[in-house]
Amino acid sequence: MNVYGITWPPELLTKEEAARILSTSVRGVAELVARGHLTRVDDGGKRTKFRLSDVRAYVRNLPPRSDVDPPVDPPELLTREGAAYMLSISTRLVGDLIRAGHLRVVVINLDGKPPTTRIRLVDLRAYVAALAP
Repeated sequence: MNVYGITWPPELLTKEEAARILSTSVRGVAELVARGHLTRVDDGGKRTKFRLSDVRAYVRNLPPRSDVDPPVDPPELLTREGAAYMLSISTRLVGDLIRAGHLRVVVINLDGKPPTTRIRLVDLRAYVAALAP
């Protein structure tokens, strides 16, 4: 997205920006680095940075939760609440869309935490595009 000549998301992300795009915490991003899923970039600055392409590649390579594949400025991975907000529906209806196979979820496993599910933004956009006449 380009607003007033500023591109969002930028090509290099801070740890906080990567966490926002992945719908996780800064600690969650640190765990992804520790597990080798994300690689830090040294740009000479004081803050840890990540390539946007690496963050997107991580999302693309997440396995689907089921064989019925189920959702920047919006994050690449959305919580049910985020998907509900983007679709202007309740989280209960998002759950219904997932159970009906209209949206796919991916499972994210971080060390020491129970698995969490997210919806890929590209899947949410594909669902919306399929609704258009």
